[in-house]
Amino acid sequence: MFIEIKTGGYKQKECAKIMRNPFMTLTNWSVDRPRTAFATILLVVFMLASGAMHLQFDNSEDGFFPDDPSVDLLNEVESEYRSNIDFIRVINEISAGDMLNQSTWQQLAQIEATMLGDENFTDYHYPLFGTQANNGPAGQAMQWLALHDETTAETWLTALETSVVEVLLAQDDANLSAALQNLSTAASAVPEVEPVTPQRLMDWDAGNPAVWLPRLDNATNLSDELGQLMGQLASAPDNRSAAQAGQIAAVTGPLQAQLGPLLGLQSVDFRAAILSCLPADDSGDPWNSDGPVMVTLVVSSEPDDYGYDVIG
Repeated sequence: MFIEIKTGGYKQKECAKIMRNPFMTLTNWSVDRPRTAFATILLVVFMLASGAMHLQFDNSEDGFFPDDPSVDLLNEVESEYRSNIDFIRVINEISAGDMLNQSTWQQLAQIEATMLGDENFTDYHYPLFGTQANNGPAGQAMQWLALHDETTAETWLTALETSVVEVLLAQDDANLSAALQNLSTAASAVPEVEPVTPQRLMDWDAGNPAVWLPRLDNATNLSDELGQLMGQLASAPDNRSAAQAGQIAAVTGPLQAQLGPLLGLQSVDFRAAILSCLPADDSGDPWNSDGPVMVTLVVSSEPDDYGYDVIG
């Protein structure tokens, strides 16, 4: 048994309409209605043009760098200082617990001293870190021990405080002269505010880091003691004869000039500077860090500093 199925066959006009290319449809429409097509095209162009004014193109050098923390730091340095500086870094591998050993700090001091004293760079140091071109754990620790540490300061601070009190209590000329002599002697032991130099780093004795690192963590400094001394020295000539006031000022004036910079440096966070040389992940327990430790020297790459002329 056969069943006949009628498909309707091929109908040229109907199939042509169904299979027609959409571009051909637009072409026919534009031919049939040229004015409408032209007006529509102009309208579309104007609509797109209105949004084009908000487009921004970045063909600068920064546009070719990836968006990551290292690039962000570089951009921050360039905006704050200038772009023509280079970072020279030494990465020193250590094991967990090495930061508690004297030998580690002595080695870091030698590395920093070598970088700082390299004759290839000495003329091109760029003071990115305050007044220094270098940043290393040893240099920062050395400065903290000399300028902030209360235990280290006991060798000169106690005698200085006692001598100042003697001057304040001395009434007659004989006692005042003796007290001022003692104060001059005590003032000679006040540490000078010195930069980190290769020689100081080479001569530095790190002692026992396991003992002084906890003091560093406590963030104590000499602000209170130095502030009190500055106040006492300022009031020492009060209610004195002109001759006595002159004697006192001759001694206390230079001493105030010594203590002023020392007091100003009490706000420096040496611990944070040391931690910046260690991995950020170890900031919670830095002295058990397994490194690496980074020592940095910043030098200028400005053509003028090297005697070159910039063309163009």
